[in-house]
Amino acid sequence: MTNIIVKDGIEVFHDKDGNIVLEVKGTQARSTVRTQFRQTTAIGKDVPDSQWKVTFDTGPLIGPTPTPTPVPPTPVPPAPIPPSPTPNPPPSPTKVLGTIDVVNQSSVITDTEVSSIMQAIKTQCDNEGAANWGGTINYNLIQDRNARPREGFWYMLLTDNNDAGSGVLGYHTVDNMTNLPLIKIFPKESKRFGENPSVTISHEVLESMGDPTADLTVHGISPDGRKCLYYVEDCDPVESDTYKINGIPVSDFATKDWFKITAGTHYDQMRLVTKPFQILQGGYMQISYDDGDTWTEVQSDKVIDLNVLIVNGSVQFGPPRNKSRGIRSVKNI
Repeated sequence: MTNIIVKDGIEVFHDKDGNIVLEVKGTQARSTVRTQFRQTTAIGKDVPDSQWKVTFDTGPLIGPTPTPTPVPPTPVPPAPIPPSPTPNPPPSPTKVLGTIDVVNQSSVITDTEVSSIMQAIKTQCDNEGAANWGGTINYNLIQDRNARPREGFWYMLLTDNNDAGSGVLGYHTVDNMTNLPLIKIFPKESKRFGENPSVTISHEVLESMGDPTADLTVHGISPDGRKCLYYVEDCDPVESDTYKINGIPVSDFATKDWFKITAGTHYDQMRLVTKPFQILQGGYMQISYDDGDTWTEVQSDKVIDLNVLIVNGSVQFGPPRNKSRGIRSVKNI
């Protein structure tokens, strides 16, 4: 056996078989060394890592040259990712003013027809109604035909029992128990006048959205120049004008600009009105001269500007109405 080198208490030498023997501090541990470093298979007593440091040249090894262990490349740090632009926040969901329980007791309109009508009106409220009156509605089609108003829900009843008198197609008010909107629709009356009940349903739903408490009024000037109150009935002044959604006729309606609640110039959805407090042909409004104690209905078969004292030399009202949609009670805003 031939000594190769001795350093720091480690003797390294070739044995007769060509292996390298490392004698460490008097304890002999034989290993088959495959590289110049510490890639070994230890035989005998374990040797601490600190005693296997061979940092000097031991000369060429006897036997085949070992395959060097590949050294992994130094990782290159990834390029910094530029910050993403802050996205615009999604639009706020449309405020839901109320959810309507719809009960159909009428003998002249089917549940399928009611469903189609409510889908169209929901679309109208989600879009045009919400844009002008600050919210929309949801609805439930109630299968129990005897269902009554329940807490937390608006209530709509389609019925043959007209409790408002001949010529009234429907109305909205507030239920005494829930203090929420109550709507009654009389499809037989609508059909008697050749009108689709969808127009009255749209009319009353939109007015319930504009005035859920059924008692709001605004101050204005009557056709004869006196101070008065107007009900916030957003469909009445344009109630004879309609447009279609999904092929179903729905009512035109006045906006807050019409009532001068806001100061814009979009007075009704169909843009037929040209100024505030203007009544279109077939429309009407209710006014009070005594702070709501009594009410007068202003109506016309022609456009009347309620801010004008005289029309063609005198205040002109139209012929008596033969159909109407009603509301009761008052509170000023």
